[in-house]
Amino acid sequence: MLNVSIQRPSSLIEDPFDIHVLLSTLSFEASKYHITHFRRFMWSQFNQVEEQIGGGSKDRAELRELTRKLQIISQNADSHIANADVAIISAKGIQAAHAKLHRALKSPLCSTERGADTTEYVINSLEKQKLWFLNYKNRKDGMMSLVFNLVTQQDAANSIEIAADTKRDSTSMNAIAALTMVFLPGTFTATILGAGIFSASTNGNGIRVSNLWWLWIAFTVPLTLGIMLGWWYYRKKEKKIEENARLQEERQAEKSKAGV
Repeated sequence: MLNVSIQRPSSLIEDPFDIHVLLSTLSFEASKYHITHFRRFMWSQFNQVEEQIGGGSKDRAELRELTRKLQIISQNADSHIANADVAIISAKGIQAAHAKLHRALKSPLCSTERGADTTEYVINSLEKQKLWFLNYKNRKDGMMSLVFNLVTQQDAANSIEIAADTKRDSTSMNAIAALTMVFLPGTFTATILGAGIFSASTNGNGIRVSNLWWLWIAFTVPLTLGIMLGWWYYRKKEKKIEENARLQEERQAEKSKAGV
């Protein structure tokens, strides 16, 4: 009984390719863990896309994050497909070398059948695994198009809302401009007449101009120019802030793409 138990392991590796076949099988079985993790991550993102479709409000930040994760899914799928291709090539090489060796040695079928069947199983399993990943990548492309359409629809809705707000603002500005045109001439005239520069003569037959008329101009012109320069500086600073914010958003978008 002891001799049988000691000799048994040697009978399991009597084929020179048994170790190669065993390692190929173990590698394939170990890949199932990573595939399961990939599937869970993929389906979780697909479910989030479906929630975005069913939800009333679509958060742009969440859509951007979904786009990034879908790109990660695409890269992982490409990596798994490449690994499957390499594993298939290696398994087919083992299969060809195994068959060639035993044809040369004219080994009995019973001693080569186990290794040949195991190698064939690994090759078929890897090919099916590759087909699944190609299918997953196609699904990812469909989800990516869906997310892109959601972003486009949101942009269109925002554009329509901005156009409506602009129209309302334009109507308000036109009303303000109309009121200004009605009241500003009278206000301007009343201000000048009330400044004491012009006054009626004592006999009421003419208008007398004050000798201090230049004082009104000396104050009015610099104040007007100062207000205009202040408004110009404010607008310039505001445009600079908007430009810096836009450049910062572009840099963050480039960093996000580089990180993906």
